[in-house]
Amino acid sequence: MTSVWPNGPGGNAIKVKIPMFDSTSTESLTAAEIRARRRVFEVLDYYQRGKETMALRCCAPQIGIREGARVVGDYILTVDDLRAGRKFDDAIARGVFYLDGHKPDDEKRTYILAEKQLKVPPYQIPLRSLIAKDGKNLLTVGRCFSCDQLALSSARVSTTCSMMGQAAGIAADAMSVAEKCDPRNLQFTSVRREVEKRWWHT
Repeated sequence: MTSVWPNGPGGNAIKVKIPMFDSTSTESLTAAEIRARRRVFEVLDYYQRGKETMALRCCAPQIGIREGARVVGDYILTVDDLRAGRKFDDAIARGVFYLDGHKPDDEKRTYILAEKQLKVPPYQIPLRSLIAKDGKNLLTVGRCFSCDQLALSSARVSTTCSMMGQAAGIAADAMSVAEKCDPRNLQFTSVRREVEKRWWHT
């Protein structure tokens, strides 16, 4: 996958997919890092043998993990919730990205779903999906929040993850500490109102 690098001129950023490794295993993740470094030079060699002049300027310091372990929360957000554009009383974020689920055993950008099944309407993410089911005073956000694989393929994008992070910060720091309670004992509507208030002021 190639995209124009903003620092140009004429620069390109190449994203290389390194499938079939387990991001929950340190040994497997180390092997993925090694494979990724080798793959970078294979790609560079391919371009240099062609007609294009290409040089390696920099490389990401760490492999990007697309999907890994997720915490089971008080609510598990599902792909059916997304497809229905479901709304929740304790909603703290909104997702709009399509179902970007890739096959885990394919180096190409091969989708799990057919193209006509990728779009979803705007949907909400409930605070309950950020609260760890068997934990106390524990919130999880971003790519480890409580959801199924296809729901994550949409909700994992940076904008949606940042909304979850802000909501968790509000629930944990601004409210739970002040009220001296576990986040699950908060009035969810209060958290939602504060999220909406801060959104309108940014």
